[in-house]
Amino acid sequence: MPKVQYLKAAKDYPGTEIVKGDMYHKARLKTGARSGIILRQLKPFRRSQLTVSPFLGPLYDIEDDQAEVQCVPDCADIAERYRELTVACEASLDLIPEQLHTGHIGQLLTDRAAACEAAAEEIDSAIGEIEDEETPTDDELDTVLEATRQVSAEA
Repeated sequence: MPKVQYLKAAKDYPGTEIVKGDMYHKARLKTGARSGIILRQLKPFRRSQLTVSPFLGPLYDIEDDQAEVQCVPDCADIAERYRELTVACEASLDLIPEQLHTGHIGQLLTDRAAACEAAAEEIDSAIGEIEDEETPTDDELDTVLEATRQVSAEA
């Protein structure tokens, strides 16, 4: 992760809400050997904003949103987002040549897709257990929410 600085603006930055004298957050992302992006904003950065990875950005968003889950429909949305990430990993795997599927990158993509699918299945099974009962108790809802958060740590 890049280092984030909290600075006082010495000038206005066009294209942002930052004006001279404002305190703002600044981060430098490397995009290549000699290239990078400088990000500036008034609010703190989300973890997903501090990576250029097409897998880690959405995964960090899912993990951060899991911490705020309050009800079963939110859990179902998290499971669907894990499935979308699975599809993205499989699509990336399809783009690389067949010879590389058994290599490091192919194995990494396969493992990521499997972990995301397993996370979605675990969330769905926890939701199914709650929906089988007529009136879930607060303890059961807390169990599903905790399972949703634990899945994130494993993926």
